[in-house]
Formats: sequence, C-alpha cells, structure tokens
Amino acid sequence: MGNLLSNALKYTPRGGTVCVHTAVEDHHLELAVTDTGIGMSDQEQTNLFTDYYRTETARNSDIPGHGIGLSLTRRIVVAHGGQISVSSRPGEGSTFTIRFGLDEVEWADRA
Repeated sequence: MGNLLSNALKYTPRGGTVCVHTAVEDHHLELAVTDTGIGMSDQEQTNLFTDYYRTETARNSDIPGHGIGLSLTRRIVVAHGGQISVSSRPGEGSTFTIRFGLDEVEWADRA
C-alpha cells in the first residue's frame, strides 16, 4: 500500500485527489488507491508491472523513479496469495486494486 500511495501522490498534480478504499465482499478483502493524476494508456498498463518500466509521460517528466516499485509490489501481493490490477485513462487518473481471498473457515468464525 505504501508504494501505491507514494505513486498516487507523486503522479497527481497539486489540487488533485488521492483516495483509499477498503471493502470486504464475497470473502475477499479489497484495497484500492484512486488518484486524479496523469493516468496512462491501455498499452502502458500492459507493461506496468514489468521491472524498470516507466510510462512515456513519466520518463518525459521531472518525476523521479526507477520503474521497480510496481513490479516489487506485484511480487509481494502475489507471494501473499493476492492479485493486483490497474484501471487508468490518460489525463484522468488511475485506480490500483489489491485483492486477497479470506479463508472461509476463519471468516465464518468472525461472523
């Protein structure tokens, strides 16, 4: 979550917004970070979780980065049995969603 929040703040211009949403639905925990930042194209999204990948807009800006954060974030999420996805549109912002399954037995004990 730290990397997703850091990126959202880094790629959202002054005056924009960054929101965090959490939910439990259908035995899944969902954590989402949404921003009104620079966004990215569908093509850029396909490469986003690749080591050292940065979008063209990010490379051409003064925004610092090495392109390793999202690939590491994905590895950590997957190692814990989760999934990470992105939805974005250029100039409109992005939403990164992490989703973890909750153990049904454990869930039943808490209900």
